[in-house]
Amino acid sequence: IKVVDERGNLRFLGRPISDSIDFYNIHTFVCEGALAYLNDVIIRPFSAIVSAANGLEAIKGELTKIVQFYNDYAAPSNRKIRVGDVTVAKPRHTGAAWSFWSKEYMTAMEYIQTKLINKYGGTLQARSGVDSETGEKFIYLDYLADITDTGTQGITFAQNLIDIVTNTNGTSICTAVIPIGKDEAGNTLTIDSIADGAKSETISKTGDYIYSPDAVSRYGHISQVVNFDDATDADTLLEAAMDYFNLVRTIHSKTTFTAVDLHYATGFD
Repeated sequence: IKVVDERGNLRFLGRPISDSIDFYNIHTFVCEGALAYLNDVIIRPFSAIVSAANGLEAIKGELTKIVQFYNDYAAPSNRKIRVGDVTVAKPRHTGAAWSFWSKEYMTAMEYIQTKLINKYGGTLQARSGVDSETGEKFIYLDYLADITDTGTQGITFAQNLIDIVTNTNGTSICTAVIPIGKDEAGNTLTIDSIADGAKSETISKTGDYIYSPDAVSRYGHISQVVNFDDATDADTLLEAAMDYFNLVRTIHSKTTFTAVDLHYATGFD
């Protein structure tokens, strides 16, 4: 199913998952977006290596491998996926070959969520595409640091603003992370061998964990144990833990605005 606006811009791409019919023979469909296709395929345990000159190529290489797994098993040709724009980069990548793997059975979406988005942030975006040579239809999967497709219409009090709701959620916050990796021999790896002390302006290390002194003073000591399967030495494990910690050590707020789309009203753009 595709939904386009009056200008021909794609607004929804997906498939119906349920249909109900009322007394007047009116159908009501519940649909899910194209990103849900990634839940159709199970990624088996694997290991892979990509050659990556920088952090952007490292992320794109890993995402491309997962999309390749999906395409190998996705039956409908119109649901094939190609990696599109990638603007999320692996921090402090040294410009060498990058190994990554999974020891669990998980869907393609679960892998992307746990191994990429949870570690490096960003968001996924699906858009339709057509091969210029073969005419084959496919789906672009973008992995973006920031959403670029935004509306330009203003939201103004006493004009088109209907409601504002702000939600603050602290359920996932932690003030300390105990990172766990695996060395090349498969043994449990920690950061205990690294010298204690400040590792950045906001993060310090003690023993086998890192923490935020400011967050600890505000919220107390809230710890998480996090596994980083792609970290095979203590320095890499520390870097991965710091990248993850920067995403979860603060409480996030989300504000939702409900407004009228005035371009349907006469006299407004």
